[in-house]
Amino acid sequence: MAESSSLSSPSKPWSAYVHDTYIPTVLEAQELSKVEDPENEPFKSKYLAIEKLSNLRHQGAAYSRAEGLLCPEEKAECKDMLAMLDLRRGTLALDTEDPSLADKLLTSASLQLKILEERNVEALQDAYNLLGVIWSNRDEQKKAESYLLEAQRLYHKYRAPTQVAAPVSRAPCPDIEAYQGPPSEAVTGTGPADAGNRGPSVDRGTSAEEQNSRIEAGSEPSPERTEEFENTENSSTSASKPALDVPPSSGDRQPEPAPETSGFKTETSAEKESEGGSREKAEFLYTMTAFYLAQVYGHSRQQDQMAEFLGITLDRQLRMGHNFEPLEWAQNCAQVSGYFVQQGDYETAAHCLAAASLVLERAGITLQTENGGDVVANVLIGWGRLHMQIIGNSRSLFTSAADENALSAASGPGPAPAVLQDRSNLQPPANGKASAGKAPPQPDGQQDSKPTQRQLRFESLNLPSTGALSGCDETGGVRLYEDAVKQFNKGMAAFKGALEYYRLDGHVTDHCSILFDISTLHKYLAFLESNESRVCQLHKRRATRLEPLVSALNPSAFSGVWRQLTYELACINQEIVDVRLSHSRPFAKYGPAAKDAVKFYTLFLDSFRDAKGKVPEKVPEGEEEEYLLAQVQLAMLYYKLYDKQNEERRIEHLVTSLELYTAFLKYVEKHAVKGMDERVQVCREMAELLPTKINAERASTR
Repeated sequence: MAESSSLSSPSKPWSAYVHDTYIPTVLEAQELSKVEDPENEPFKSKYLAIEKLSNLRHQGAAYSRAEGLLCPEEKAECKDMLAMLDLRRGTLALDTEDPSLADKLLTSASLQLKILEERNVEALQDAYNLLGVIWSNRDEQKKAESYLLEAQRLYHKYRAPTQVAAPVSRAPCPDIEAYQGPPSEAVTGTGPADAGNRGPSVDRGTSAEEQNSRIEAGSEPSPERTEEFENTENSSTSASKPALDVPPSSGDRQPEPAPETSGFKTETSAEKESEGGSREKAEFLYTMTAFYLAQVYGHSRQQDQMAEFLGITLDRQLRMGHNFEPLEWAQNCAQVSGYFVQQGDYETAAHCLAAASLVLERAGITLQTENGGDVVANVLIGWGRLHMQIIGNSRSLFTSAADENALSAASGPGPAPAVLQDRSNLQPPANGKASAGKAPPQPDGQQDSKPTQRQLRFESLNLPSTGALSGCDETGGVRLYEDAVKQFNKGMAAFKGALEYYRLDGHVTDHCSILFDISTLHKYLAFLESNESRVCQLHKRRATRLEPLVSALNPSAFSGVWRQLTYELACINQEIVDVRLSHSRPFAKYGPAAKDAVKFYTLFLDSFRDAKGKVPEKVPEGEEEEYLLAQVQLAMLYYKLYDKQNEERRIEHLVTSLELYTAFLKYVEKHAVKGMDERVQVCREMAELLPTKINAERASTR
C-alpha cells in the first residue's frame, strides 16, 4: 500500500474535487471492500481499497495545507473528511487483521471528530466501538471499557429518544449517499445510509466470516461455549487473550427489520423514517455498544455488568430488529436466565425462559428441527435447572437451623451441584451461544444505568403466565412437600425432553451433564424428604441412572466426565451410608452402599495414576480439592467397614484407612494446601489413634 510520493498543489476548486474525485473514489473503495477474494489472497481487494483511500487522503491533505484556497467552512469540512477517511481506513485495517494500524487510524479519526462531536455522533460511536474491540482483543479490558462507555455517553447525550442534537453552524460532510456520479456518467451502487451525518460508510459485509475477520489474528472466538451461558462443556482458548466477538450483520450497514412474518414487533418503516437516518443508525450502533460491553465485562468477570448489557442487547434486538435471529436470540435469552437463577430471581429467570420458548415456537423450531433442535434442548435444560434450584432453595424452609447442620453432615461430600454453567464469554449470535447473565434494560429515553433485577421484561411478546413458580413463596422456595414434588416433576419433564436431543451417541458431554443435573434434582428432593426409606430410594435412583455410563464411556477418551461420574457415584453411595448410620442401622443396611462407595472412590483416585500406576506427585490445581476429599472419605469408609465377624478383613481395612490418612497428611504438608485445617486436624487424630487400634486388633487375634 503505497501513497503518492509527491504532493502536488490542488488543481481543482474544492467543490469540484469533492464531486469529481472524493465521492467517486470513496464509493469505489466501498465496492472493493465487499469483494470476496480467493483464499490465497483473502484481502487483495480490501488492500486496494485502503490504497485508494490513502491516496485520496493524501490529495485532501493538500487542500487542508494550501493557504487561502478554502474558506473557513470548507477548511473545517476538509478536516472532517480527512478524519472520515481515517475511520474508513481503520475499519478496513481491522478487517485485514492489522489491529495496530487500525488503532492508529481510528484514534486519529476520533480525536478530530470529537472536536464537534454533536455533528459526528454516529462516526464516533462506530470508532469507539471498534477501538473497544481492538483493546479487548489485547486483553486490555479497562481500556476497552473506557472506549465503549464513551460510545454509550454519546448515544445518551445526543441520540437517545429524549435527546435532540444541538444545531451547529458548520456544514456537514458531502452527502455520499445522494451522489449520482459526475455529470457525464452515472455511478452504480449506493453508499451507506446517513453518510451526511458522518456515519461510517464502509459496508463491512453481511457474512459472519467477513465480520469475524475484524478479530485480531491468532485470537479465538469467545472461549467458553456452552458449555460457558460454562463448567460442563467448558472449552479453553489457546490464545492468552480473549477475542471480542463481532455479531454478524454488524457494521455501519443499516440494520434490517425482522421479517413481517416473524410475528415480532419492530419499528415500522414510517416510524424509522420519521426519526431520520442518523437516529436509526445511532440506535443500531448503541445495540452493538451494549453487546461489546457485555463481552468486555464477561472477560473481566464482572457478572452483574455483563448481564445488564446482555439484557439491554436482547431487549433492543427484539424491539428494533437489530441483528435479530430467532434461534440465536432464544439461545442467548435462555442463557441469561441462568444468571437470574443464580441470583435467586426465579421470576425473571422464568420470564426469560418463557420468552425464549415463545420465540422458538413462533419460528417453528422444535427438537426435531435440524438447525435449532439444540437450542430447544438448551431452553429445556434451563427450565429443568430453574425447577431444580427452586427445590434446592426450599431446604431452609423445611428445616430448623439445628436440623440444617445435621442434614449437611448427612448429605455427604458430593460436589457442588452444577446448577449453572460458567459462560462468561459471549459468542457471536450467529455462530455460538451466549453467556448467562442479568440484563434488565431501561426503556428508550432513559439512561441505561444499573437497574433492578425485575426490570427485564419483554413486553412486546405479551407473554402469558407460565405457572413455573406455582406454590413458591416470596423467597422463591416451596414450603409444602407436595409443591416440591410438582417442581421436581416439571424439572424431570424438562430434562427428559432435553435428553431426546442430547443422546449419548453423538452428544456424550451434554448427555452426561443432563444426567448429573437429574442426579442433583433427586438429591435436592431428598433433602426435603423425612422418610428414611424414601430418601435412600431417591439416592438409589441417582445411582441407577449414572451407573450404566461407567461401562459405556472410555475413561481415556472422556477422562473429565469419567472422573466426575465416579466421584458422583461414590458420593451418592456414601450419602446412603450416612443416612443409614444417622438412624443407627446395622452394617447389613449400609454395607452394600459402603462397598460401592469404596469402589467408586477408588476408581476416581486411580484415574489420576500414570501409565505405570504411579500416584501423582502433584494433582492439577482444579482437581486437587476433590482428590484430597476422596482420600479422606475413602479412609473414613474403610474405617466404617470395620467388621467384628471378619478378623482378617477388619485389620486389612484399618491398615488401608491409616495409609490413606497418612497419604493425605503428607500431600497437604508437602504442597502447603490451604483451606483444609479442620480436616487436617481430624486426619491427624485418626492417624495417631489407628496404629494403637491396629495393634490391639492384631493382639486379640493371636
